Amino acid sequence: SAIVWARKKCCPALLRRQWKNKIIYLREILPNTKIIINSILPVRDDVVKSDIAFTYQELFNEELKKLAQQEKVQFLENSQFLKEKENPFTTDGIHPQPYFFHLWGRHMASYLNNN
Repeated sequence: SAIVWARKKCCPALLRRQWKNKIIYLREILPNTKIIINSILPVRDDVVKSDIAFTYQELFNEELKKLAQQEKVQFLENSQFLKEKENPFTTDGIHPQPYFFHLWGRHMASYLNNN
């Protein structure tokens, strides 16, 4: 995951290359599958301040957007479902509240139904 990359202080370009390899692999074994890259979600502000790994979310998302364009796959930004709600995270400040997963699923289904 992106958090593991951040803790190892790896560069975002390396993350992008690793994800590209996964896309290549998926295309080889599942050639008729539509691939969607979901954004890396934000975390609560106090978590960002306490762990440097969480400061890379925007940077990683920019790399993933570039990869999506390069590989001609869709990049879906899902952060808005957390930003527009009050208290969007569970007590750890990292994981979304359960309602998020319903919104996330609807967002992906909507994209798939319309494309």
